[in-house]
Amino acid sequence: MFTGETLPDGRTADAVYLVLHDFYREILDHALVRPLDYDYLKGLPPAAQRLYEVLSYALFAALKNRRPRARLAYSEFCRLAPLTRHVEWERARVQMAQIHAPHRKSGYLAGVEFEATTDREGRPDWTMVYEPGPKAQAEHQAFTTRGGPVVLEIEPPPAPPEPPPPAQAPPTAVEPAPTGLAAELAARGVSRAVAAELVRQFPEERLRRQIEVVDWLRETKPQRIKDLGAYLVGAIREDYAAPAGFEAKAARTTRETAERAALEREAEARQATARAQAERDQVRASWEALPPERRAALEAEALDRADPADRAAYAAATAPQVRRMLRAGLRDAHLRRLLGRPAAD
Repeated sequence: MFTGETLPDGRTADAVYLVLHDFYREILDHALVRPLDYDYLKGLPPAAQRLYEVLSYALFAALKNRRPRARLAYSEFCRLAPLTRHVEWERARVQMAQIHAPHRKSGYLAGVEFEATTDREGRPDWTMVYEPGPKAQAEHQAFTTRGGPVVLEIEPPPAPPEPPPPAQAPPTAVEPAPTGLAAELAARGVSRAVAAELVRQFPEERLRRQIEVVDWLRETKPQRIKDLGAYLVGAIREDYAAPAGFEAKAARTTRETAERAALEREAEARQATARAQAERDQVRASWEALPPERRAALEAEALDRADPADRAAYAAATAPQVRRMLRAGLRDAHLRRLLGRPAAD
């Protein structure tokens, strides 16, 4: 109601007023409620915060109805958090153990058990069974004794059973399950109808690129995406640019292959150097083990059997240092032949 207009009680509005409808009060009266300790909430890591928000409904309902435990599907929590959902038990266990740890330490949870099951698509899933701890019981007690309502509609009433179809009703056609790219989109929260539309409208390369980016974001920045399906649909339709730090799978595979090849070449070079050094050490040890008279005979033999060009170079050398170096080279080459070692590079 704007300034100057007549308010419902007959007064003239002296400012802008918001007049609340009756059903606004109905919404407040029937909204699902549960106790939350906001100081405790703020001190938790992000994933543990989200578990506190999601699980509090089920724990409050269990305490209100005097049930010893509350239940929450692992897949449902991953969808609401959102978190990367694992289908391998060990990875799911480690993931949830980190999220449960602060709640167990604080006494909010007294115990957690996992019951193996599968989802509607047959993928591995687990029902997480929670035993409320002293902190959860204290929150429930405080919430129901400090002026809050004693009877709360925490859980919606069960839906009435659907009436049976008319006797003459024709059989309903079963919608075929999506396949290929449509199935990949549906597995990431896109409805079947929208997934089929996207597959018809956009090229495969674009869809696969955005799927790969979304999967990377789920792994590296899970808090960035609140609704996975909606984000993926927008990314495909608007053709979002890849975020900073993203590396396509093909490029990553090429880079990792090149890095492995470089490491292998370095390792081979080190091994070759080590082998060459070991052979030089063996030749040197063999030479030093010879008595002086045998050394002189071996040097004469090496010179006699040397390649004519090498022998001529030795004969032409006049500097003593050069002659010693050439003689040592001829001697080592002769020793290598005697020891059955390959010639030095």
